[in-house]
Amino acid sequence: MGVLADFNGDGKPDLAFVSPVVTPYDSSVFLFLTLPAPTSLQATIVSSANAAAVGVAPGSLATAYGTDLASSVAGATPLPLPTKFGGTSISIVDSSGATSLAPLVYVSPTQVNFEVPPGSAVGAAQATVTSGDGTESTAIVNIEPVAPGVFELNAGGLTAADVIVYHADGTYTLENVYAVNSSGAIVARPVSLGSSTDQAYLVLFGTGFQAAGTAGVKVFGRWNQSSGCVCRPARRLWWGWTRPTCCYRRR
Repeated sequence: MGVLADFNGDGKPDLAFVSPVVTPYDSSVFLFLTLPAPTSLQATIVSSANAAAVGVAPGSLATAYGTDLASSVAGATPLPLPTKFGGTSISIVDSSGATSLAPLVYVSPTQVNFEVPPGSAVGAAQATVTSGDGTESTAIVNIEPVAPGVFELNAGGLTAADVIVYHADGTYTLENVYAVNSSGAIVARPVSLGSSTDQAYLVLFGTGFQAAGTAGVKVFGRWNQSSGCVCRPARRLWWGWTRPTCCYRRR
């Protein structure tokens, strides 16, 4: 005998079925609930360092924005990065049809930071973010050979960077380009470039230009293939004049 009713109160019909009684002590009840299919939402994926970039590069850091991307907040994971974090995962189907799981850095209901799988083929790709509650959010993203972006420390565009000053005796000092003021805001900080015998290097932190050496991309100057840096002569920067060469290291 079967009974049709809304047993779980979701407004949809469920079915209960009672098996025929074999003996007075032997019968079974089967309950079939109508469960909703996983919801599919839209997400947006951009470079974590440059939201205006035309796409993201293999091996670069990217960010997915949306709603219900995760059922909890999780971050600060050790290496190697997990492909499932806080119940959330991201699968990417690239232009060749290959599917890869993305290593995750941070997850929250509205934002997920992840690494684009290094082997992703160039072209349009579809990413699916699956939350811990089963909700799926999809996004179309362009995979580019190079999609350079430099991280910023504040809304004013202060670049995430270090200045390393190498001294003639072989030692070096590290100069921070920022400070935290009394209001708790991150602001620009003047740095020392040392003496005339010192060599100062500006190291920028970014993502999306791992393949710059082979793609022929120039960032702020001439690419130095042997040193892995983009260098240019002395020029005026926001904290003053540079005497030695500045070096923009790729990551």
